[in-house]
Amino acid sequence: MDVYDRLACLFKALANPTRLRILYALQNGDQYVDHLCVALDRRQPNISQHLTVLKQAGLVQCYQVGNRIRYCLPRQEVIRLLELASATIQKRVTPLAQTVWIRCHCPRCQQIREQAMSISVWLTANDCGHRVRIAVARVDEGGISLSIAGTCASALSLGEALPPLDLADELSKPLNETQVYTLAMDYLCRSSCLVPGALLETLQVIAGLATPSTSRIVFASQAANPIITRG
Repeated sequence: MDVYDRLACLFKALANPTRLRILYALQNGDQYVDHLCVALDRRQPNISQHLTVLKQAGLVQCYQVGNRIRYCLPRQEVIRLLELASATIQKRVTPLAQTVWIRCHCPRCQQIREQAMSISVWLTANDCGHRVRIAVARVDEGGISLSIAGTCASALSLGEALPPLDLADELSKPLNETQVYTLAMDYLCRSSCLVPGALLETLQVIAGLATPSTSRIVFASQAANPIITRG
């Protein structure tokens, strides 16, 4: 098989929306097969069939972890190929929602759920001097619930009013349409309060759209000493 035949096989493997979604999902790191099934809302036989095509074309590779198979992109050039393909249609491909871990039961997502339950943030809210803690209260199939503790009565009232939140839905809305923002306008004593922003940043970290190290607020385990930030 000459180079043109190999290129033809490669582009044939790419000529399928589901296989492209798999490759974009693997841009975020290697994944278990059952995780890809949940992320793409496909049955395992269907995903496995597409993964076989991608593997034969050299676009993915796999390795075994216990009794499970994980797939990854074998080379950085594959990511570059996807970026170039997106550029030709002059439209940025939107990454898959990062909240798959709420519904997925692969080992990695189970670990993320455990970590999410321990996320908390302490902050001192500028000139008012109140201390507030935001913590994940519950993670389940429907989303997450946040609890608020601290010295600010308005923030405590907001915490009591916050319903369970669907992460994907909340983070896909414009800021002024999120439940966090609209409720904050009813309960907080000043528009400059940092609590709504801290709540939304907490959701972004939990969803995997940001990491504690890149956030403007400082996250800590519930077991750790409080960390005061943005004072």
